[in-house]
Amino acid sequence: MKILNYPNWPHWKNILTQYRAEVFVSIICVFACALTNILYPWLLKYIFDMIVEKANIPAFLVIALLMLALYLVKGIFDYGKVYWWELLARKIAAHLREKLFYHIQRLSLRYYEQRRTGEIMSSITSDIGVVENLIVDELRESSVSLLNVIGAFIFLIYIYWPFAFVSLFVSVLMIGSLRLLKLKVRKLTSEAQDKRARLSAILEENISGIQLIKAYSSEDYETNRFNIVNDQVLRISLSEVKLDTLAAVLMGFLAGLCLVFVLVFGGIEVIKARLTLGTLVALILYMQVVNGHVHKVIKGYIAVQKISVAGKRVFDVLSEEAELGSVEKLASLPLIKGEIEFKDVVFSYEKNALALKGISFNARAGESVALVGPNGAGKSTIIKLLFRFYDPDKGTIYIDGNDIRKFSHNSLRRQMAIVLQENILFSGSISDNIAFGDSKPSYDRIVKAAQLANADDFIVKLPNSYNTYVGERGIKLSGGQRQLIGIARVMYRNPRIIVLDEAFSYLDANSEALIQEGLQNAIKEKTVFIIAHRLSTIINSSKIIVINNGEIVGVGSHHELIQENADYKKLYQSQLQSLYTASA
Repeated sequence: MKILNYPNWPHWKNILTQYRAEVFVSIICVFACALTNILYPWLLKYIFDMIVEKANIPAFLVIALLMLALYLVKGIFDYGKVYWWELLARKIAAHLREKLFYHIQRLSLRYYEQRRTGEIMSSITSDIGVVENLIVDELRESSVSLLNVIGAFIFLIYIYWPFAFVSLFVSVLMIGSLRLLKLKVRKLTSEAQDKRARLSAILEENISGIQLIKAYSSEDYETNRFNIVNDQVLRISLSEVKLDTLAAVLMGFLAGLCLVFVLVFGGIEVIKARLTLGTLVALILYMQVVNGHVHKVIKGYIAVQKISVAGKRVFDVLSEEAELGSVEKLASLPLIKGEIEFKDVVFSYEKNALALKGISFNARAGESVALVGPNGAGKSTIIKLLFRFYDPDKGTIYIDGNDIRKFSHNSLRRQMAIVLQENILFSGSISDNIAFGDSKPSYDRIVKAAQLANADDFIVKLPNSYNTYVGERGIKLSGGQRQLIGIARVMYRNPRIIVLDEAFSYLDANSEALIQEGLQNAIKEKTVFIIAHRLSTIINSSKIIVINNGEIVGVGSHHELIQENADYKKLYQSQLQSLYTASA
């Protein structure tokens, strides 16, 4: 059995090396447990022979005391075996979770856009859970069983070698059966883990979108969608149970066949006085050890296949390339003024489908720049490149004359902040969300930031003021309140570059006016990018850049563009028409 040749072994070897002490103590306990198991039949041989041959009582009592001592030693090492294996399994699982979580924080945005959240979560929870449980439940006992089988074979050969070959023949039949089941087990395990990951994805989507589901009365549809995948998981799991049961029945039959052979032929040998009764008892017990523990070794080998499948899913994520600039030792970007230049920037999410086509523009420090255009024009893509969520296929982006690719992500993004169209809040208090990312938040700064964002008025009216729990994703707050806290978060961070990506979409006209007033005080000497479909939001921007189909088709102030640019004029007129229709 080429256990050490499966593809993930180098990864496991690296992990086990980090826990040498736990591995060493676990192995010692396993060896000790196996040794005590192997010595039982040998001592029983002498006890039975003494009873039958009427040996002296003192010698009999000595052997009995030895057995008692053996039970005591076995109990001690059994405890050590369970404790240290459990400790090793838990540490490995914790290590994998920490390493996986650390790594996924540094994966590119492209990775997340191509995968479901539930599937990523499944790697951290389900797959690592499988590894943890199998190490504890199967590998621990199968390692002892393997040593028991080896030791029992040695004693069988020493006591009466013909029976050792009988036991060996039966063991070969068992292992042959294993090889027939091996590929099927790996396939079923892989399918089961894939389906469980799909189940997690559906569950995550359902919970996060429960409001929409209820609004569309789609509970039955979602339940049916979940049940279809759940039934697939059930069928695969039952197939795994059938294989495990088939293996157990087959092993039991072969073990029984071997036992009957030993009883018949061993009994004849005892009757003919070629074997003692104690020797026959020892032979039967050793044969039972071999037959019983070979089955456990086989289960352990199957467990290795399952660990291999689950481990592969984990290591596949770990092998994904981290986001460019997140792990390299790049220079730290010094404190910036906020002057930005895009020079001949070309970018595509997919081959042969350009999202940006030779984008070039300048934004002076302290300038407010609005990006306008129809959906899919490339506005958000520009911001993603500015934050280095992606790097351009061609061209260069400069901040204060420096190519941003030369600096680490952290030093770049610490001087930038963004308010998204649908602001994300994390479970915790309002204070936690405003001071997000600050390990030592200042309450005075939190209040000041909220006041600048005009969020203080509604916060102080809440039951616990700034300590009010917002719920998962800020569910306890309205959309407008979440947006105000998002803007307060930006104020708290005090960045040099601010991006407002449809930041006012959830605000009414009065709230927007209050925020705009607060922003004017907060964004002095800061470079601000505003993405907005509502052109009233960006009319007073220093510069408006009109984008269409990945290209810049106009640059200027509102008054210049309304006179000279057909694309901007069309957008403006369509919004006026929409307002007129809505008011009518």
